[in-house]
Amino acid sequence: MKAISVFAVVSALSISLPSVGMPLQLVLRLQERVSMSTLARNVQDPTSARFRKFYTPEEIRSIAAPTDADYATLLNNLKSQHVTVVQESPSHLFLTVQAETSVIENLFQVKLVSINAKTHTFKGQVHMTHGLGAIASVSGLDNQRHVHPMFQRTPADFGLGGGVDVPTIRKLYGFDAIYKQGITGAGQHLAIATYDDFDVSDSASYFKQFSISPVPTVDKVPVGGTPKPNDNTAMETDTDIELSGSIAPGASIHVFSSATNDDPGEVKLFTAILDDNRAKVANYSYGGCEQDVTAEHKADMNTIFERAVAQGVNIMVASGDSGTACPQGDAQGNITGYVDPGADWPAAHPSIVAVGGTKIDPKASQLQEVAWSGKGKAGGSGGGMSLVWNLPTWQSDIGAQFTKRSYPDIAFNADPASGQTVLIKEFGFPFPMSIGGTSIAAPQWSGFMILVGQARAKANLPQLGFLNPILYAMSASDKASTLNDVTDGNNGDFSAGKGWDAVTGWGSLHASSLFTYLTTH
Repeated sequence: MKAISVFAVVSALSISLPSVGMPLQLVLRLQERVSMSTLARNVQDPTSARFRKFYTPEEIRSIAAPTDADYATLLNNLKSQHVTVVQESPSHLFLTVQAETSVIENLFQVKLVSINAKTHTFKGQVHMTHGLGAIASVSGLDNQRHVHPMFQRTPADFGLGGGVDVPTIRKLYGFDAIYKQGITGAGQHLAIATYDDFDVSDSASYFKQFSISPVPTVDKVPVGGTPKPNDNTAMETDTDIELSGSIAPGASIHVFSSATNDDPGEVKLFTAILDDNRAKVANYSYGGCEQDVTAEHKADMNTIFERAVAQGVNIMVASGDSGTACPQGDAQGNITGYVDPGADWPAAHPSIVAVGGTKIDPKASQLQEVAWSGKGKAGGSGGGMSLVWNLPTWQSDIGAQFTKRSYPDIAFNADPASGQTVLIKEFGFPFPMSIGGTSIAAPQWSGFMILVGQARAKANLPQLGFLNPILYAMSASDKASTLNDVTDGNNGDFSAGKGWDAVTGWGSLHASSLFTYLTTH
């Protein structure tokens, strides 16, 4: 018998789910023969034969997944226990399955417990019986945790669109010189990870109204069922599409929308993006508290994020909007409270690129920035130190006080006081609105990475791969010429200063200079 240490604290008011007639979907992570961390190291090691030769989902299946025989045995064992396989990852690392609650309770020796009409948890310890030894973990027995979007409105500009416009952003950050080279992101694919449904006509109207040319193509990729409309998450999705597309107007944008905002939804969302394997940049403008994430879900997502590195995918994540505090949210994506101090999830993970926030002066002739300052409800650039993840080797020189993975890595305009104009739908009608938050910073860095991808492909260079080790290894002179070091402001417990800091990372970008560096190294 194999056991996984999973515990759940259940309210005394909770009631048991019906034991029959109530199907439940779960996501099963399977045992790896070779770890994703090993594959990720291979593609980053200049001495490895796999350096910058990124793995495909098919190769990962061949190298790391259970053998075909073990996989077939697992499927047969699940079927014999009246479990239906809903979806198989091409990598053979994840399975989505469905069964009645009584079957699940018997299979894993737990008691499922209802919290309300939509959420549930469980009592007991998960056991792997009935020939299920190929399963490493089970996601979906508890679906209480939710992430929330990282945007903030600028109330004074409600419905007026008084934010900073695209030409100003392009000019101040130095994008125009890239476009003059004929680089727009053409031929490149960007994945946006989000939740719920949205109206694709909103972004189409934005690109037309604000004269974005060429116009990005945008399509929907539903994940885990049919996503339902949600005004709150639709605002985030619109913002991500419009701001990434304004930087990389020639790109193909694929919006992966999960039907559920919970742990299994997050697992399925990123597994779908990596299985698809078109996009080498993925944007995620959602987050929560690292402290609220179970050890099992951290392990699931660690496998996925390291797999992204192995496949050459940069996941650009908003670092958070509450400084050194971290937010807790409800099922609708609303913030209900803060943990202070706390680390943001998944911004503090070592295999993603965390994008912090600054405040720009849009009237200046040259880029002038300070950190987006503040914490908690007042807002501020998310940053600090993980309580979980070890300090990666490429961060070894950031300062003695930083003993765990620390973030953000980079930054971009995000303060609502210098928010940017987007077109979002409210009450069924599209409104131009000024939006801030690190969820306007991440998609614009994502757009920049798409431009880099096109230029490298045009020059017959391999994919860039994981950005962080490259940035941290740059010489002081290279950083000075390619990055804008933000030295003023704070996010609560940390202050911006010379070099890397836990407020804005290495700072923002001088786009054309950094573009040149990343397309020649």
